[in-house]
Amino acid sequence: MRSPRRSRRKVFRPEETTWCVELLGERSGLFFYRYQRLRVERNGKRAWVREFSLRIDYDEDLRPTTKPRRLVRQRGRRLSPEEADAFWASLCALRLHRLADHQPCLDHVDPTALDPCRDAEGVPIAVLTGEEGPACLTLRAGRTGQGPQKRIVVERFRSPGPLRSTRKAPLASAVALIEPGLREAAAFNYRRSRPFLDTSAEFERLKRLNFLNLREFERRSLEALGALRDPAAVPFLTAELFAPDPQVRLQALEGLARIGYGPAASDVELVIDDEDPEVRERAREVLELLSDRV
Repeated sequence: MRSPRRSRRKVFRPEETTWCVELLGERSGLFFYRYQRLRVERNGKRAWVREFSLRIDYDEDLRPTTKPRRLVRQRGRRLSPEEADAFWASLCALRLHRLADHQPCLDHVDPTALDPCRDAEGVPIAVLTGEEGPACLTLRAGRTGQGPQKRIVVERFRSPGPLRSTRKAPLASAVALIEPGLREAAAFNYRRSRPFLDTSAEFERLKRLNFLNLREFERRSLEALGALRDPAAVPFLTAELFAPDPQVRLQALEGLARIGYGPAASDVELVIDDEDPEVRERAREVLELLSDRV
């Protein structure tokens, strides 16, 4: 008779030598958009921290003003085995596996103290202005799919800044260890970015995560790709012409109009009868523009 299968352990242990921690979030105001992902990883003797960020600023007419070379930035640094061990041991001591998967805010903040003001659709004003935004903290130990995993989504995230590690606020303490903890320990080194490839790869990563506000990143990333005016982005933009969200389809059309790649007219022609009137109108305008460049 077979012995009963043991359940996968949920506890993160300090002796692990293969693990990954990710903190990602976004903020969106009237004149800016920010997305950031910090990834800390150890695989045997090698350990590192890497950061990916997408940044878009707008003028008074809500047109992107960020220079192409500043849209997407990547940087990071290697961690010594001692620094990686200390970081992971500190996270394990916080017992994050005990926390609920969804949190209204970081646990060093009283939820009742959050600004209660909301717009007509129920979105907090602090989120609309970019003071707060959705975030996600993911921990994984061992090889993918073999060790314990934990994902915590924070609906209204605001960086805790320097914070003393405490079990009374384990989530905020964990975030402080990553940001600003690792950043302040040593300078990050920038690496050359490939805006189109890096942005599209990040979008595919978020699809797998089912991030809280994926459509916002999708729309903004399409806007960034259009601002680059890189013909290499055309296949990515045309694929999004059939996205479920009409705002995403509209942004894909705007990107194609900015790039002005004539052969994309055949793809735009497929959405001139879109169910959304705004998308239909813009598709016809973009089709006319691109037809002149074939």
